[in-house]
Amino acid sequence: MSIIFLLGFRGNSVDWEGGILKYQKTVYQALTMITQFGVNMLVPIFLCSFAGMFLDRKFGTDIWMVALFFVGALAGFTNVFRFARRIYETPAKTRRRSTQIKEEMEENEKAEETTQIILSLQKQARASGELSQENIDADEAAAFEAV
Repeated sequence: MSIIFLLGFRGNSVDWEGGILKYQKTVYQALTMITQFGVNMLVPIFLCSFAGMFLDRKFGTDIWMVALFFVGALAGFTNVFRFARRIYETPAKTRRRSTQIKEEMEENEKAEETTQIILSLQKQARASGELSQENIDADEAAAFEAV
């Protein structure tokens, strides 16, 4: 019961701006992941070792336990490798909110710069009497290319 509580718990952290962020990967999830690495490694080793001991007792030999131990170790390393590869291949779903806010602010600043360039070009065109829809469209295209 307590394990289910720990796995479902989401911890809080304070970022440098003072806001509270909820991370998808908490300490408990990291501990769960470490435990999964251990289980993925140890279970095949124990199962193969016990199967080898059973075969050794049944046939009166001494080689099966050693051979199946190495088979279990190989299977365990394969499981851990696949698990780690799956973790690192998945894109990060969570990012710090402060990073997302910074990126949004940069995008907004670029859009504002583009708007200011367009307005200044239209103002110049009005002043010179060259304001037409073709000129406005060309100015907008030039402003977007500049940014």
